[in-house]
Amino acid sequence: MKESLMEIPCKNNHYFQNWSQTYSCKPELYFEPRCTDDLRVILLEAKQLKKKVKVVGGGLSPSDIACTNHFMISMKLFNKILEIDKTNCVITVESGVTIYQLNNHVLPSNGLALSNMGSVSGQCVGGIIGTGTHGTGGNFGSFASCVLEVTFMISDGSIIKCSKEKNGELFQAVCCHLGLLGIILVVKIQCEPAFKLHLKQASGLLEDNLVDLKSLISQSQHFRFFWFPHTGSSESVRRSDRVFTFDCLFKQYVTEWAIPQQNTVTVLRKMREWIIANSHVKVHFPVEVRFVKQDGIMLAPSGDEDVTYIGIISFRPYGKIVPHDEWWNFFENLATEYGGKPHWAKAHKVKADDFRRMYPKFDRFMEIRRQLDPTCMFWNDYWRRVMGKDGFHMVAPEKQRL
Repeated sequence: MKESLMEIPCKNNHYFQNWSQTYSCKPELYFEPRCTDDLRVILLEAKQLKKKVKVVGGGLSPSDIACTNHFMISMKLFNKILEIDKTNCVITVESGVTIYQLNNHVLPSNGLALSNMGSVSGQCVGGIIGTGTHGTGGNFGSFASCVLEVTFMISDGSIIKCSKEKNGELFQAVCCHLGLLGIILVVKIQCEPAFKLHLKQASGLLEDNLVDLKSLISQSQHFRFFWFPHTGSSESVRRSDRVFTFDCLFKQYVTEWAIPQQNTVTVLRKMREWIIANSHVKVHFPVEVRFVKQDGIMLAPSGDEDVTYIGIISFRPYGKIVPHDEWWNFFENLATEYGGKPHWAKAHKVKADDFRRMYPKFDRFMEIRRQLDPTCMFWNDYWRRVMGKDGFHMVAPEKQRL
């Protein structure tokens, strides 16, 4: 076993920037560990030196949730496929494996496919379960609802394995871990036999969708719509992962909120009314609307109820800043008024007390976090801004005495 950082390759001049080019950082040290021994040494040295540690995946989150000026760890070399169980349609992979890698180099050749996924495929498996990443479909939860087992390393270097059957409460927490509970090592995923999807696209009026929304959700396995004008209709049959994903094309600011599904029609109508009444605001489109089933994951926005994710963007032509505060402030206030919760990886201004109201198990998650990481090693500026400088005041007063 290695005994010091001197034995682990690292960089002291690494520059990290997320895909949207909206956030960046220069970590003091950047690591690409190759084994659990490497990780354990990094964590133990970080503890001794009182350094913070953040793990970065594909860098696709349009926020600074992965940024740090202390130690940054990339899991890109933890990219092995450990087991493929064709009989039960189960794969076991290291956390640095990307969805793209699975879709293009692993699953099709083994007659398998992911049941559902988000709109892009560059995320690594450890990251995709970290922030409640989701696809769409009235009978599908977030991506992590397909996870069967997770193995991860906590701040003291210990390794924990959990599933629904073993350490069930911890499993429900780690399936939306937010980068706060430890470093994901291995994930076991329930897949299904490879399939094709019939993609049917049509243009229409927003109001037509809203009037018939419940029927549209139930009639398709993976219904979603984009709200924007002047589109044509198209129809095709393609391999499943190529229907789920699409090219985002341009760098962009992104915010996305999960709305209780029964409030979808009201919220979208009010958004339309605001745009009409505020013609001086140049609203970029499309607005992406997707549907996710309740999945019971502790801090997933879909944990306690069926939700509709409404995502709005503002493009960044040539990397320039485009004014969007007025539109976004209205949307965030509207989403809050109707019981919405922000996507953890997207831009938002929500603070700890608001999250406590949004999530019945918020305090329990933070208690688990405190037990696994008592020195707040996995904290960073993002969490200090959102939750507080050290993470301890987030636990309700009666919990702090435990």
